[in-house]
Amino acid sequence: MTTDMLLTVKQEESIKFIAHSIKPSNKLTKRVVEKLQIEKEFFKDQKIEWALITERQINYNLFRNVEWLHNAKNNDKLSNHHINSLEDNLYYAIQQSEKPFAKVTREQDELFGLPSG
Repeated sequence: MTTDMLLTVKQEESIKFIAHSIKPSNKLTKRVVEKLQIEKEFFKDQKIEWALITERQINYNLFRNVEWLHNAKNNDKLSNHHINSLEDNLYYAIQQSEKPFAKVTREQDELFGLPSG
């Protein structure tokens, strides 16, 4: 099998799994696709969602934003309690806005009286 990632996702009171195989599109030969079909059927039998991810499915702007957020979460200027209390508000603001990510986060910094960044 060639599964690259098995995600554990908590949804309310239940837990589900999602399997991902990640391949560059130029490596999808006939034989590789055949193996991926076998893998897909295996996870289907296990009642586990499966997806093939290529560079075409990756939102690189989102990737960079998540990477930036992850680095910011390790900011020692704010306590974990402070960060956790802001997390839901930031998530909601990002989901509800059509503005660029940097603008939304800057607005949230201002709203909560935080230093920029």
